[in-house]
Amino acid sequence: MKVMIFTDIHGNASALRAVLSYLDQSSDIDAVYCLGDLVGIGPEHNEVINLLRQRPDIQTISGNHDECVLALIHGDVYPASYQHAKEHHQWIADSLTQENQSYLERLPRVLNATHQ
Repeated sequence: MKVMIFTDIHGNASALRAVLSYLDQSSDIDAVYCLGDLVGIGPEHNEVINLLRQRPDIQTISGNHDECVLALIHGDVYPASYQHAKEHHQWIADSLTQENQSYLERLPRVLNATHQ
């Protein structure tokens, strides 16, 4: 069994497209997991989420940057250790589409998978 794992996309849609292109050209990958941090750092957070929303073949979990943005959206406690990124996270929170916010809210924080 061959498993593909990728993580920390951080709003970089061109990098994600490269990963998806590789995946689409590989016929021997049995399971695909994205381990979160769809947003943060890069500016293409909506495009990244749109790409992943279209891929039911990829199981995705929420990352710490995703959770920080959701904390700002919901008025929850924002982690003190991310104060340096708060302004950027707020920009993301303010510019996420409603559909993409809902997608982030639905992402699990844990994924249990067994492969043999």
